[in-house]
Amino acid sequence: MWTPEQEAEMMAAGVSQVLRRPFSAADLELAARNALHVRRPVAHPNILAFLPSKAGSGCSTVVLNTAAALASELSQRTLLIEADRRSGVLSILLNVEDKGGLPAILQQPGQLTPVGWRQHLVSIGKLDMLLANPLHPGPQPTWATYFQILDFAQAHYDFILVDLPDLINPATTELALAARNVFIVCEPELASLKLVSVRRGEVEAAGIDTEKICVLGNRWEGRRLTKEALEKTAQVPMYAAMPNDYLNVKNAAMESRLVSKESAFGRACSELARRLCSMQAPPEGRLGSLLRKFGKS
Repeated sequence: MWTPEQEAEMMAAGVSQVLRRPFSAADLELAARNALHVRRPVAHPNILAFLPSKAGSGCSTVVLNTAAALASELSQRTLLIEADRRSGVLSILLNVEDKGGLPAILQQPGQLTPVGWRQHLVSIGKLDMLLANPLHPGPQPTWATYFQILDFAQAHYDFILVDLPDLINPATTELALAARNVFIVCEPELASLKLVSVRRGEVEAAGIDTEKICVLGNRWEGRRLTKEALEKTAQVPMYAAMPNDYLNVKNAAMESRLVSKESAFGRACSELARRLCSMQAPPEGRLGSLLRKFGKS
């Protein structure tokens, strides 16, 4: 039995965790995890996580085009990690299934080098994408593999955006815990709205502070639902609203490309990127008014 004095001496010597008998394998793993985070914390200030309130909410489209705006319009070195190993479709939509992507990285997360890293990315200018590629199964990620990926990537990027599956799990919790904000993406329809509070509860249960959780409205039509009504249901603030621009988004998917920057959705992603980057307030005009109306001051 360790005395308080002995524990204090060990802490002073660099021991950050003490296990007492009896302990389980889960206790040992948790102690190792805590010790690793104390020793080598992921301290990147611009990790942002996005998850859908339900499948089909357009979360991946929002993340992809916002990341592209950060990279191409604001010259930020940006990494997009598609962490939905089972249903991530960006490699299919962009027609780049032949890249190794996340499955390849997960096979050797502790041996990452700049050269090896780039072999598995899909890049558009300053935007690098580590895609899930579900057509090529690989090892399932753990919190440790995601920690190693973030530990390596944080020195190389200004922003790291993470596209999460709707159900948070022990592995993706690592990404959410490292994030500055966690955005729940929802549509203005009943099932999506009702599930916002469910996702919020799951994220909080994983240890993420409530203050970090926000809602992004997608395919938004203000006449169908007010910001106040959504916030009352979700009990978290609404950060911004992305307009319903179905035709332009559909055409981009059909043509394996980004949504046009001149479209309503493209402009909204640009303004969201600026806000996330804290470089510029939304401009005057209809789009700026929409973002101010639904965003936080």
